[in-house]
Amino acid sequence: MHGCLYLPITNYEKVFETARERFFSDQSISDQNKEYVKKFLDKYDVEGIKPSRKAIFLKHIAYVLRLTPDIVADMHQKEKINSYFAGIKTSPVRGGKNMSLATYQTVINVSNAFIRWLNAGEKPKGFADIKNGKRAKRDLTPADMVSWEDVKKMVAATSDIQMQAIIATQAEAGLRPSEFVDLRYGDVEFNGNGIVKLSVRGTKTESSRRIRHLYRCSPYLQKWWREHPLKKKNSPLWIKMRNDWKNKQRIVAYEEYGYRALQLRVWDIGKKAGMEKPLDFYNLRHSAIVMSKTAGLADSIAMKEFGHATTRTYSEVYGRLSDEDQRQAIEKIHGLKTEEVEQEKNAICGVCKYSNEPKSDYCQNCTHPLSATAVEDLKSQDRKKEQQLLDIKSVIKKELMQEILEEMRS
Repeated sequence: MHGCLYLPITNYEKVFETARERFFSDQSISDQNKEYVKKFLDKYDVEGIKPSRKAIFLKHIAYVLRLTPDIVADMHQKEKINSYFAGIKTSPVRGGKNMSLATYQTVINVSNAFIRWLNAGEKPKGFADIKNGKRAKRDLTPADMVSWEDVKKMVAATSDIQMQAIIATQAEAGLRPSEFVDLRYGDVEFNGNGIVKLSVRGTKTESSRRIRHLYRCSPYLQKWWREHPLKKKNSPLWIKMRNDWKNKQRIVAYEEYGYRALQLRVWDIGKKAGMEKPLDFYNLRHSAIVMSKTAGLADSIAMKEFGHATTRTYSEVYGRLSDEDQRQAIEKIHGLKTEEVEQEKNAICGVCKYSNEPKSDYCQNCTHPLSATAVEDLKSQDRKKEQQLLDIKSVIKKELMQEILEEMRS
């Protein structure tokens, strides 16, 4: 039988160390430019930037710094800078192919961040034409918003408990993609009443973490959290497994899920569920905000939960309500809405405090009965066992009496 060896997740500290060694040993980059980068990396360390992002910076800034002996001396010369980037855009990369648009845009983004730092926070005139790419604004409509009923359809379309947790958690939490993929196993906390606390890092509006409180996704997230193969505080919450073979031994390596890979999985599951709405994580963020609005969450609380700088961002930019949502909200305010559908509550086990899906008959953790139907089923099973035991005793008693009679006759 083949053996199985479990390897740790990708070590991004090692990835960064490799990138740093490659950068500073590159003979085509001047010592002066390397000195600038060294000081910039020191700033990164102070700000607590992740090793993976530092590795990305080193890989892409090298394209620019190979072209100039002193970037500070050249950064105010517009024609020279434009010629540098024109050459970078058509330069061959790995495999001899031209640089992709995504890679080129990353070169621009890291260059602008670096050059602003070199120029005391101001963008030098030489970089006036080197502009960061802007994501095209999407005209999302109320019809594009994903409802919780949609979420349940998608969850039912897959048996993968991690993907169930991913879909349900993002649909309720509405995190930015970078925040979602950065979640760690230790960032999740269950308090026993169905509420989940997520400690979210790397937000736009805060230097420290923010806490996101969740409820509906709790059963799916808790199931995955308990089955997580690593269970270490700093392990990525979302992981993918890779199987390799070496000397007839199966090697199982775990890697952190990237956003693109996660997105493809969610799209695939949505397709199986018959979904025609946008299912990227940005639309799920908008949808989560719509659900919080229709539930009546106060703007001041929602602003903190979703990591917005102002209540205006939450109230005007995100989560456009449909005419029907607005009508129902007005009816509710004036007491005109008499038929209100109550949100299903998670079934919390009274024994182990595990959060189960609504209407669950038994606890998925300890099998304790959660519904009247389950209790009655158990009682019925007990009655059947008691009757079976009585029948067995009766048979044994008859057999003993028969033996006694036979002995008396003999």
